[in-house]
Amino acid sequence: MKNQIQNWLKQYYQTKHNPVYPTEWVIRTIAGANYPNFKHDKNLYKGRKILDISCGDGRNLQLLLNLGFNVYATETSEETIEMLSKRFPDVKFSVGFNHKHQFSDSFFDYALACGAFYYLEYETNFSDNLKELNRILKPEAIFFANMSTKDTYVLENAIELENGEYLITNDPHNFRNGYRWQVINSKEELEQTIAPYLSLIAFSKTHDDYFGYLISSLIMVSQNKK
Repeated sequence: MKNQIQNWLKQYYQTKHNPVYPTEWVIRTIAGANYPNFKHDKNLYKGRKILDISCGDGRNLQLLLNLGFNVYATETSEETIEMLSKRFPDVKFSVGFNHKHQFSDSFFDYALACGAFYYLEYETNFSDNLKELNRILKPEAIFFANMSTKDTYVLENAIELENGEYLITNDPHNFRNGYRWQVINSKEELEQTIAPYLSLIAFSKTHDDYFGYLISSLIMVSQNKK
C-alpha cells in the first residue's frame, strides 16, 4: 500500500523544478513569533539536530535549514531518498518509519512530523510510534506534530477499528486507501494518549475548508520524557 504514496512522489519529482512550499502550521509554530500560549527562543535552533519524520516531498526542509537547524529527514523508500537528496543536498536522509528508525538513542534535539506521525504500519500501533520517538529524542527534546481528527475529508467513510484507529477506504485522491491512521479528536485525548512518553507544552487546532475538502488537525508542541 505504501507504494501508492511513493508512486505519487516519483511522479512529482519527475518534474525537476516543481517547487515546494512549507506548510502553514509549521511556519507559524516553528518560525513564528511568540504567542499568548506558546513562547520559544528561536536562537536555540542554530546547530541543533532536528528530524523531519516522513518528510514527503520535502516541503518543510528548506525552512528548517534557513532557521539554522542541522537537518535530518526520513522517508520510507530508498528511491524517494535518492530523489530528495538531489534537491536538498544539505539534508541527511535515511529510510525510516514511524515505529522504526536507524538512529542511536537520545540523538535529536527536535523532531517534526507534518502529516505523518498518525500513519500506522502493518501490525503496529500508535504506542509503537511514540516509544520509538521517545528513544531517539534527547531528554526534554521538543516534538512538533499535527494529528488528524475524524472530521478530515480523507476519513470520510473510513472504517473505525479500535483504540482510535481508522482504516481509510474513500480517499478521493486514491493513494491513502488501505492505510490505517491514528485519530485523536480533543486536547484531553491527546494528552492522555502521549502521556507515557511526552508532555504536552502547547496546543492548537486548525479547521480549514478548502472548497469542499475539510482538513481538521490538532497541533502539538511536546517535550520528551525519559
